[in-house]
Amino acid sequence: MLSSYIVIALRYSLATVLVLTGVCSCAQTTTAQNTIPLQASKSKRSASVFQQTKISSQKEKHTLTRVQVKNTQDDSTKLSLKEELSRLPVYSSLSEAIKDPLHVYRLELSDPADMKAITQLTDTETKPGSAANTSLAQFTNLRELSLFNTVLPKLSASVGQLKKLQVLNLTNSQLQSLPPEIGQLLSLEELNLSLNPIESLPSEITQLSKLRELTMIQTRLKTLPENIGKLQKLQSLNLYGSQLTALPESIGNLKQLQSLNINSNALTRLPASLGELSSLEHLSAEYNQLSALPESIGGLNKLTSLNLTSNQLSGLPSSLGNMKELKSLQLSDNRLTALPESMGKLTALKDLNLGNNHLTSLPESVGSLTKLNKLFVNKNQLATLPESIGKLTELKNMGLQENPLTKLPDGIGELRQLESLQLDASHLPQAELDKLRLNMSKTLVPQWAIPSR
Repeated sequence: MLSSYIVIALRYSLATVLVLTGVCSCAQTTTAQNTIPLQASKSKRSASVFQQTKISSQKEKHTLTRVQVKNTQDDSTKLSLKEELSRLPVYSSLSEAIKDPLHVYRLELSDPADMKAITQLTDTETKPGSAANTSLAQFTNLRELSLFNTVLPKLSASVGQLKKLQVLNLTNSQLQSLPPEIGQLLSLEELNLSLNPIESLPSEITQLSKLRELTMIQTRLKTLPENIGKLQKLQSLNLYGSQLTALPESIGNLKQLQSLNINSNALTRLPASLGELSSLEHLSAEYNQLSALPESIGGLNKLTSLNLTSNQLSGLPSSLGNMKELKSLQLSDNRLTALPESMGKLTALKDLNLGNNHLTSLPESVGSLTKLNKLFVNKNQLATLPESIGKLTELKNMGLQENPLTKLPDGIGELRQLESLQLDASHLPQAELDKLRLNMSKTLVPQWAIPSR
């Protein structure tokens, strides 16, 4: 009897093991069938602004399952566009991508042969799997297209059929113009046209209702479309190093614009509507030919940084004092002879650069800038400083060199956080130097750094 029970128990255990083994084998088989081999390889980048993973295998067919795409889309509310796209594979070969265009979501090409094929792309039906004369329109699910560091004098009109495209990067591709069909990319959020000899943009570009970033660094752009203000979602506009002489008045309609870079252009004035950019936080217009600022600029009440270095400004509007959030103000290399008293209202200011101007005095109200960390007034015509300078108790760095200073206020000794003082002593009497040394002993400036005759 006992032996019978043992036999039965052994048979039951063996059956259990067989069942469990079968389940595990089945699970492994299912997993293997649903796993898609992706071979990633790093690519050298020079102009691309995106962090990407390339797929370059020539032996395997690269596809992306619907499950993977769905998971990425589910996470989109938590991730930025760049982070979301970085989870998708990148095709770097047109011949590989064209084998299964419906499953290509990111396409990044710079090979001359691929560029030639792209230039010749048409909208006609061709033999499946052939890169020659293949329509861009076949990539119906494409979300990011990068064609950079190569020769692409013309962009195919079929680009307008990429209805799901969100990012288009055409940096340094010798592109001379854009087709009107660019305006059909209604899902486009980021457009980079930097380092191209483009002189103008088609008016259709203002139909890109979802565009958030437009970057055109070092182009030959001479004018912006008059109706640029229709880009209501635009948050960043970078036109650095172009050939603009004016901005259209409609630019004031860009109510969501947060950053505007118009450095190194040929601008002689700014439109009054600029003051209507209610969301603007960063404005940089250095290396232009601005001789004056519109009074309306004071309406930029969310501005935190303003860079007007190397222009021809001889004065500043009093409305400048309305920028309550301004933290950095760069005004060096201009022609300023005086500052408005209203500058004392910039109570959030931390960095003020007034170097290389024609200032003969600073307003007494400068003492109200109690959060100031850096103050540079080098290369001016200052003979003295206001007594209120001593109220700048958070000041750490002050540049006074190349000024005909003959006297310094006693209040300078109250700058207890001062760490660096740049000063020429050539015009200061010995008595003033001795007093300065005594006052600096109350600060963090080392004695050896104090100038002497």
